[in-house]
Amino acid sequence: MAKASNTSDSIIANAAALDERAEERKAHLNQIFRREFDTIEQYHKTLDRPDLSFDELLKEYKTLGKRYESLLRQATKLLRTGDAAQRKLIGVQEELEWRQNLNALWIAQFLAMVATNACNPMLPLYVRDLGITDAAQAQFWSGLVYAGPFFLSIFTVPLWGTLGDKHGRKTVIVRAIIGLTISLFLMSFAPSVEWLLAARILQGAVSGFIAASLGLVASSTPEKSSGYAMGFLQSSVSAGMVIGPLLGGLIADAIGVRKLFFIVSALCFISAIVVIALVNEPNSGDESEESFTVWDNLRFSAAMPAVRSLLVYVLVVQTATMFTMPIMAYFLETLSTPPAILATITGVMVGLVGILTTGFTVLWGRWNNKRPFEQTLLIALPALAIATIAHAFMPHYQYVFPWRVVLGIFSGATIPTLYAALTKATPAERRGGIMGLASSSVLLGNLLSPVLCSWTAVHLGMNWCFIVSGIFFVVPMPFIALSYLRQRRTI
Repeated sequence: MAKASNTSDSIIANAAALDERAEERKAHLNQIFRREFDTIEQYHKTLDRPDLSFDELLKEYKTLGKRYESLLRQATKLLRTGDAAQRKLIGVQEELEWRQNLNALWIAQFLAMVATNACNPMLPLYVRDLGITDAAQAQFWSGLVYAGPFFLSIFTVPLWGTLGDKHGRKTVIVRAIIGLTISLFLMSFAPSVEWLLAARILQGAVSGFIAASLGLVASSTPEKSSGYAMGFLQSSVSAGMVIGPLLGGLIADAIGVRKLFFIVSALCFISAIVVIALVNEPNSGDESEESFTVWDNLRFSAAMPAVRSLLVYVLVVQTATMFTMPIMAYFLETLSTPPAILATITGVMVGLVGILTTGFTVLWGRWNNKRPFEQTLLIALPALAIATIAHAFMPHYQYVFPWRVVLGIFSGATIPTLYAALTKATPAERRGGIMGLASSSVLLGNLLSPVLCSWTAVHLGMNWCFIVSGIFFVVPMPFIALSYLRQRRTI
């Protein structure tokens, strides 16, 4: 954020300098016009003099003509310079606007991600607090509650994305954050696990924040900066994954899981205020997006092999990434984690991945600027598969830390890379809708992962959850490798 702030300060300083030079050119132009009027006045006075001979009159005429011609050249040059400066000033103002939106959405999305990620790792403990003490039942309900928001969000997010294209994405963003605030507040009053599940489902029904944010940034950011903007915005998700679990674990151990939901709902409310106050959705004047429905975008994606493949990769990678989240607290409990700090250690384990993901997302983004996305994924996916499977063979929770480091380093090379590739493969007028479908792929992965994790934990054991998760990372690798080889042959 510090680098982004310095960039914005530089843009503002350049705009101020351009404004100052524009005022100087305006004053100079006024002086030229005054000289032109003086020259014309001198023409009239010369013509009115009866004492001048024809030769003297011709000489005076030539002198005044040269002076007037010189003034015209100066005025023309100054006007051209002013037009170029004005165009540059407009460009600076447009860049300042999209950067302000990007920074404001980063802050808002970061706060929302802190709120949700503070709660998610603690849901298994909340399920137990609500009276589900049997181990198998706790694992089952934990997976179901964790998947709750995604039962409806996979259908509603594309709908909200389409409505955002028609009625404004800022409106959809604010609506989604307010809905998240209400649903988190309701969770704090849950008398039973069924109430908690219902509130989670409500959270999914009103979701759509990330898709709308991606759509707004994709549509308002210049093509040359789209990769940077997507990576930067996605880093807020990773940053939220850092702070959220750490904050959630500390609060849960200090005052209990139930009170945690009060605090995070307040964070979401602040996020809504940031969007309302600082985000200005540009009027592009392009109404072509309004004609594309969710079904239109689905048909377009199905007909475009590159887009279709990327959406499938997003689904598979997200499923692998989130697969073990519902049982992480229970898994660490079996590895001799002290009960008094179980929530804190769980938060640290999840947050550690987020810390490294946030830092390495930018580095992977720079790597992607000069290389095809397939090359990045072929490096990251094997590393993620190995690190995930290794969890299943750890004898003590302390041995898990190094593998979480590996996960953090390479996680920043997956979903942000796929989003950037989607942006480049999609026409500008469809980006909002396609980003909505990409978010639906993420949400579908979030839905499948806890359901499959619960089934695996109950029938095969928790260690197998990490093995299955690693296999999911491996699944897309042959297809990505074939795509990379085909691309190399065409070069």
